[in-house]
Amino acid sequence: MKNDLSPEHIATLDRLRHAVEAKVITQTQIASAIGVDQSQVSRILAGQLIRASSNVQKLCKFANQLAVFGMHDPRRNTLLMDALSSVWDGSPEHATAIANVILSLRTFKEVAR
Repeated sequence: MKNDLSPEHIATLDRLRHAVEAKVITQTQIASAIGVDQSQVSRILAGQLIRASSNVQKLCKFANQLAVFGMHDPRRNTLLMDALSSVWDGSPEHATAIANVILSLRTFKEVAR
């Protein structure tokens, strides 16, 4: 299906799709914030659209605002916070051990560059 989305629209929607996949935000939260049905958000993020409608414009504006306000804040990532909560026993010593494991993963990030 051909669409008239600009490369900027596509990149912005991809960022928002990744945020949803990473559980930083839900489609329901997005829909509520921009005043459209969740099913419409789902269709747009799935690429099931023909043109850059007003809803696509709203979605892109919202995504850009999220980026400005720290969409990559790890405290807002439900998947990450759930994983941390499931392994941490609550003690300061265990917090230090988990932090050291996480910080050791920087090596992988630096090698991937």
